[in-house]
Amino acid sequence: MTQRRNSRRSGAVAPLVAMLMVVLCVVISIVLEEGMMLSESRRAQAAADAGAMAGACVLYQNYKTTAGVDSASITAATQMAADNGYLNDASGTSPNPGTTSVVANNPPATGIFKGQAGYVEVNTTFYQGRYFSWVLGLWPINATLGNTMPVTARAVAQGMWTPFHAGVLLLNYTGTDLQEVGNGTLNVTGGDFILDSNSSSALFQTGNATIVVNNGGVDITGNDTNAVSSSGAVGSGSSIQSTNGTYINQHPTPDPLAYLPAPGSGNGAPDIPRKAPKPQNVTLPDGTQAVLLWPGSYGGNGEWNFPTNSSNNGPVYILMQANNPQQGQTDGIFYIKQGDFSFRNTTIMTDNNLLIPGKWNGPLDYQGSTGGAMIYMATGSFDLEGSPSGFVYMNPLTDGPYSGMSYWQDRSNTSSDKVTGNGSFTINGTFYAPNAYVDVGGNGGSYTGSLGTQIAGSQVGSQFIAGDMKINGNGSVVVNYQGPPKQPTRILTLVE
Repeated sequence: MTQRRNSRRSGAVAPLVAMLMVVLCVVISIVLEEGMMLSESRRAQAAADAGAMAGACVLYQNYKTTAGVDSASITAATQMAADNGYLNDASGTSPNPGTTSVVANNPPATGIFKGQAGYVEVNTTFYQGRYFSWVLGLWPINATLGNTMPVTARAVAQGMWTPFHAGVLLLNYTGTDLQEVGNGTLNVTGGDFILDSNSSSALFQTGNATIVVNNGGVDITGNDTNAVSSSGAVGSGSSIQSTNGTYINQHPTPDPLAYLPAPGSGNGAPDIPRKAPKPQNVTLPDGTQAVLLWPGSYGGNGEWNFPTNSSNNGPVYILMQANNPQQGQTDGIFYIKQGDFSFRNTTIMTDNNLLIPGKWNGPLDYQGSTGGAMIYMATGSFDLEGSPSGFVYMNPLTDGPYSGMSYWQDRSNTSSDKVTGNGSFTINGTFYAPNAYVDVGGNGGSYTGSLGTQIAGSQVGSQFIAGDMKINGNGSVVVNYQGPPKQPTRILTLVE
């Protein structure tokens, strides 16, 4: 047999394997390096987010005094970033620029919220050391950063107290939220009119009542095509008139005050106030008989009952404000445990120094109270009707967690309320009855402007947040959102 001899191999496999191993190692090294950068990018973003929220918390806590510009927010932001490993130890010089950098700004220096109070911006940078990538020259060495690759992140958070932009918000998600009857007009001056009902008849119209929303719009959750067809621009004569139009199929709006704890509920809320002093009968300088009512708890065991009145010839009722001569400084809450707040054809007001000829004669000898007042209704109902020849004037609290609020009906209290404007009728502040049906109306009269001047219509509040509402009567009823203070809502969130 002839022996067959195999030819020699050239040995080309070994160099090829060596070359491929180099390429493989380079790819692996780049993947590992990129993975490290991706992991650090997440840490950088988490540190930026946490720092921005910490700064926003400070803005939120101090907003009343700082109005959203507060150097303490920058300190809090950088400290929180440090707690998350971003120590701000970068020197910014080569060859050892350090590891991390944190720059916080209030107001923000960049972005869509640049220069706006109430926002804090945090920029974090991690200087990732280079390992294999420098061999390939993928990232050239920087004279400032040295042999590193910067990993950056940015966050902006908002922290403030601000009025919720709705003159009227009706929270009931089912059925008809708003009934228009009679021939009156509800004027919402500023802010939106929002109906959360998902019904196709969220707004039910009988009679010739009209809704006018100046500098705002009407938003309805349900597919209420009838509401759209009856809408028009302000002054058009339609039954719904608004500056910004009427929109259906909108997302429901949650209760903007749901975060606010009720008195006595804990969570940092004020306690239920102590027993109120006995109502005091006095004679005003012009000889008018009056009853002074003091902040405190009414209707409980051993406590005074809150008075009611339905007589046009009865005394004047004066609600002393949070800071008053007899009690000193209080929380200004009239906490009615049992009974109603019922005054019809009666003059009732918070203590004030207004001079309104023919309505109120100005300062009292014992006056001096400030700080406003809030009615808290635990179980009963609210029924307030002005007298054609009388005077209603109520100012909300001006300090504390309930600042801007004039009436709060307990969230578990579903009793119906009624507000009827007649004569000189002015309620300032937020009227909050989230699970109640509120009947609002008026038959003429006027309300008191900021300088004591009388303006046509009955002002039933600066803002209404209720379950459902009915508009009746034949006069003009005003919700003056652009006017006096309202209960602010909490805004504490990341925005960028």
